[in-house]
Amino acid sequence: MAEIEDLAKTLKGKLARYSSSRADQASGQGAEPANETAVVWIQDALEDIAATALGIEIASRKLFLQAASAGDRDSTSETVQEQLAGTAE
Repeated sequence: MAEIEDLAKTLKGKLARYSSSRADQASGQGAEPANETAVVWIQDALEDIAATALGIEIASRKLFLQAASAGDRDSTSETVQEQLAGTAE
């Protein structure tokens, strides 16, 4: 997860530098709408990637906790059954 966040941060920084350099170049010429649209689209995509990665991490932690909880219940149930079997003998 940290790798994805670092990559997204790096790409956002590069995109910001690209946008500012394009703005400097286009200041005398007028900005190209297609470039501005592309930059906005890329920014949205990077935010979506970061949000998706976070969602995956949260979901995996939730599943891990559910599995651990189920495992605890199973081992507790087995222990009780073993104790009951031991007293029945």
